[in-house]
Order: sequence, then C-alpha cells, then structure tokens
Amino acid sequence: MRKKSLWMLLVVAMLVFAVALVGCGDNNNNDNNNNNTGEPGADYPTSLRDLEGMRVGSGPAAGTIGTFGPRFFEVLGIDASIEHGGIGDLVEAQADGLLEANGFAAGIPVSAFREYEVTQGADNVVFIGLDGADRDAILEEWPFFARAVIPADTYDALDADLETVGVWNVAISHKTLDADIVYDMVKAVMENNDAMLDAHAAAIETVPENIEHMSIIPLHPGAIRYFEEEGFTIPDELRPDDSDVEYVSPSTLTIGTASVGGTYYLYGQGWANVAQSALGFGVSVEQTDGPNHNLMNIQDGDFMLGMTTMGPAYEAWYGLEAWTGGIEHTDVRSLFPMYNTYFHWMANK
Repeated sequence: MRKKSLWMLLVVAMLVFAVALVGCGDNNNNDNNNNNTGEPGADYPTSLRDLEGMRVGSGPAAGTIGTFGPRFFEVLGIDASIEHGGIGDLVEAQADGLLEANGFAAGIPVSAFREYEVTQGADNVVFIGLDGADRDAILEEWPFFARAVIPADTYDALDADLETVGVWNVAISHKTLDADIVYDMVKAVMENNDAMLDAHAAAIETVPENIEHMSIIPLHPGAIRYFEEEGFTIPDELRPDDSDVEYVSPSTLTIGTASVGGTYYLYGQGWANVAQSALGFGVSVEQTDGPNHNLMNIQDGDFMLGMTTMGPAYEAWYGLEAWTGGIEHTDVRSLFPMYNTYFHWMANK
C-alpha cells in the first residue's frame, strides 16, 4: 500500500512539472505580434492576422486604406470581410457591433479614432499595426512604403509605440494652374506651419525639408521656384517639360480631400484657409473618395488642387491598376510635402 501511494505521488509530481514547463514556454515566437496594446492569446484581436474571418472597415474604396488595406490582406493571406465607406460611418458601424475593426491610413492622430476612444473608453479599444515578417512582405511587394512608428502618446489606448508601415502624402495640382498662384500658395503653406497645425497635428511634417520624400510626380514650376529660392536642389526627374503649357488663373479654387472626419478633410481646411489668405480669393474643400478620386479629378480638370499618397500617385502616373483605366495621369503636378501616412487598425476588446 505504501509503495502504491509513493508511485501515485510521483506520477502527480511529474504531471505538475509538465504543466509548469508548458506554462513557461516561449510566448515570443511569433514574428507577427504587431500590436502594442494587447496580449497575445487574448480573446480580442492583437495582430492583423487575428482579423481573419472578421468584418473590417477599410475607408472609402478610392482612398489609401481602401486601395491598399485589402491588398495587404490578400498578400498576407488574411480572409476578412471588407466594408468600404466614410470613416465616420464605418466607426459608427463598429460602435453598433456591425464591424469588428476599422483600418485607416492617415496622418496621426485620426480624429474619428480618438473620438471612438472617448465614447467607448480607451480600455475597450486596441490598436494594431504591422511588424516582423508581415511588414517585410508588404515592403517587398510595394517599395514606396517604409517602416513607420506611431508614438505611444498618439492614442490613450496605446501603452507603447506601435510599429507599422507608412507612405508619404503630397499636395497636387493640375499642370495648367498659374505658376504665380502656385508659388504664392506653396510659400504661404510652407511658411505658416502654425496655421496649418491649427487644422491638424499631422501638419507638423509640412515643412520644406521634407521635400526629400517627394518623388514620381514632377513638381509644378511654381513650386520649383519656391524651393529653389529656399536653397533646395530639385532632381531632374522632378522637373517637367511644361514649356508648351497654357496656364490659367481661376477666380476660385477647390481642393479635393477625402471623407469627413478623416485627416485629409481637416488638413484640407487648413490648407484652404492659408491659401485663401495668401491669394485673396476663395479656396474651398470638397469631400471625395480620397487619393484615387483626387488624381482622376485633377487629370480630368474637374479640380485644380488635391491630395494623394505616393502609392496611388505611382499607379496614376504610369496608368497601372484598373482604377486608372490605363490612363497615364501626366497632367498632374506635385506642390509640397504634406505628412507621412500611418497604417493602423482599431478593434474592440
């Protein structure tokens, strides 16, 4: 009887030791743990891959997140149900339980995300970025993206910096817009950063030094004039041959932005205010579906001004992807650097 009891005690001790080993195993073996506000193994999404099978908002279809969010999922093999719409409507749908998460690509912070934190409580929100092997796969597929970091103090729900990817935004115009108008407007925006910051915090990056991030679409001659006066060297590939262009001087200007509540719309209002003060005539903003829509409208001459990220700019300039209709959007010109776009997703805990 004594031997049997000792044997049973030994078996129990071995089982306890085995369980302890499992509990102390390596929990850091996932290269794609790309969220800094939750714990791996939690009952809520803590990485982009955790959105598998979920309903995910992805902004306007023609916007940056609307274009590249679904492509990210496809490259990474994530099967999610994508919903498009204005960021305000999509965030409201998430609050109503119709979506599990929303993605956005914009300057930070995204106002609609901040408002969601307030209404839902920061403890009930988790932010997701991109890191590790998943980020490497995105950078290999689209070289115009780059590594980016969202600082921890951007959102209340973040308790550490959030690793992700980013792509630069630039202001654009039609090539026929009068060079003096462009010069005066670019000068005003570049030299009134405080006024731009009143519209959105992303404008902290709207400074002349960031012209180094501009590529693909050539600069408007009026913009070239300003940056050269400030001592910047413009590479040959950003110098268009516009010697035969017939310039126009409109009495009003419209800036194509994106959905209400997004960074483009708020930033655009700041740009319009600064431009209107400098030019002495009306400059307004118009809600659009985002960069793709803005590029098409400027190419067609519907708008004179707009905004885009470098991804859609690349596709538009070379007539790539179905949305361009195979048309090379070579009537578009760059004006000035705006800010970096940070890809991130917001889910519920």
